[in-house]
Amino acid sequence: MYLCIKPESARILVIIGILYAEKKGDYKSAIIFYKKAHKIQEKNGDDTSNTFTELGIAYQNLH
Repeated sequence: MYLCIKPESARILVIIGILYAEKKGDYKSAIIFYKKAHKIQEKNGDDTSNTFTELGIAYQNLH
């Protein structure tokens, strides 16, 4: 069975990651959500630039 994951799913995961990072300061959890979003974006052929930006910021703040 073929399953298409909607692009909105990736956007929601990025937003959840942003909330973890900015509101809770939980960059490890944010990174997990960004990576999940990236997988969906790659499968769908979507733009990943915003996700990589947020991922980079999270890694930078982790250290």
